[in-house]
Amino acid sequence: NSTAENKNDFPAVASLHKRAISQGFLSTLGEEFLARLYAGIARHPLSCVIVAQDEYDKIIGFIAGSLSTSLCYRHVIMRNFIRLGMPIFFKLFSLVNLNKIRETLAYGLTGRDAAESVTAELLSIVVADEARGTGVGRQLVNHLEHCFREKNFSGTYKVVTSARDERSNHFYRNLGFRFLRSFMHHRNIMNEYHKNI
Repeated sequence: NSTAENKNDFPAVASLHKRAISQGFLSTLGEEFLARLYAGIARHPLSCVIVAQDEYDKIIGFIAGSLSTSLCYRHVIMRNFIRLGMPIFFKLFSLVNLNKIRETLAYGLTGRDAAESVTAELLSIVVADEARGTGVGRQLVNHLEHCFREKNFSGTYKVVTSARDERSNHFYRNLGFRFLRSFMHHRNIMNEYHKNI
């Protein structure tokens, strides 16, 4: 596992995201948008994007996290507003998409996480189908926690996943995350888990 720094890493990360998180709203914005988003997250000083590669250097998984979702999103949007907006320009003319974009940004930017004691978050994790069941997901979580510690963080971080996704809920519980609550996001029921490091 290694930190995503090579610009060629981010299209692969975006492709994995789009294939594995196909029900998520961000996936509907396209791989070009996702690649630019993850590149922006990787450049944020309080955030990490880590990739797992096979013996042929093919990216078979990734994880992204931040010590502050609100600061990370603000940083990414302010520094990449035009670059992020270009791939989704025509989607902005849809009222449904505008509402979903507003709700997505509100999650990170309205101070929701600042109003709570837990601001660190595992933003996304994906393991390619061919690598599932091999321990790659567990390794990625361990590397994210190591990244957080390197940024002088110790405490509690969170992750949010669909309540309907039994596999991801089982994965987080097996790694020691504890269920905190359920809430609505984009008209879907989401589960929030916490873990101490």
